[in-house]
Amino acid sequence: MTPRDAAAELGIADLAGFLRFAQSCFRQKRKTLRNNLGPFTDSNASGDCPEAKLRAEQLSVADLAALYERLR
Repeated sequence: MTPRDAAAELGIADLAGFLRFAQSCFRQKRKTLRNNLGPFTDSNASGDCPEAKLRAEQLSVADLAALYERLR
């Protein structure tokens, strides 16, 4: 058996960067992504996405990966 490469399946080239992003998303559980990602993004780009009003726990891993790629 060989382990699958989940990062490649999700289209994540920089796994360490994605893990930092995910940590920022879940930093404060009851805050929305817009508030948690303020320090992660250099502009208000996170407020422009449709997921900005959601909490991190409401997104799947694939959704988080797609959001990471859009904000990078």
